[in-house]
Amino acid sequence: MARVLALSDWLLLAVVVLVVPVYSYLRRRGFEAAAVKDRRALYARSIATLWLLASVTVFAWWQHDRPLDALGFALHPGTVTTAAAVVCAMAFGSILVRLRRLASWAPEKSAAIRESLGRVALVVPRTKTELFWFFGVALSAGICEEVLYRGFFFAVASPFVTVYGAIAASAAIFGLGHAYQGLRGVLLTAAAGLFLGAFYFLSGSIVWPMILHVLIDVNGGVSGYLLFRERPAPAL
Repeated sequence: MARVLALSDWLLLAVVVLVVPVYSYLRRRGFEAAAVKDRRALYARSIATLWLLASVTVFAWWQHDRPLDALGFALHPGTVTTAAAVVCAMAFGSILVRLRRLASWAPEKSAAIRESLGRVALVVPRTKTELFWFFGVALSAGICEEVLYRGFFFAVASPFVTVYGAIAASAAIFGLGHAYQGLRGVLLTAAAGLFLGAFYFLSGSIVWPMILHVLIDVNGGVSGYLLFRERPAPAL
């Protein structure tokens, strides 16, 4: 039976499906300029915006006396949860191994990777202070974007388009929400969204996609730092 959507559901859907992608596309030049000028300020605004949207979403949901479990805030002990925890642990281990290898790359190889990143390179941290702020962005995005694009979107859209349709639609919208990163960034983000949506569906809890999302973003931030950090000049 299809869920009857409240006005707040429609407004939040409009923000996620229309406002965020359009704003991201129209402000892509502004994002680039802001990133060049002061990445810490850009990170701070991103953190504040993410928590504002997620908080409004959860509050509106709660105001309608709906269980938070419907947004994915539940863990179901058993084989599925154990398997999801193992996947997250394996992802953490593989990221550590990758970052250790990346830290030892020759400058020539790092330069080739830097040139291939496109617009994404503008928002990755260059200094330890920026990296610290980026960890806040990664944690905020991992939690808040999963609430918006997986928990909330699945809850309101699945009764109308089925779970599989919600997985595909949320991935596309998630990618478009990162339009400031250019076409390559949109496609990569959509692919990540497709995987996270499937992981949410299979695990039955939004907690595990949150963890994976944070790990993915931390990997991107630390990778960017290792590629773009200022290295000391060699001693003569």
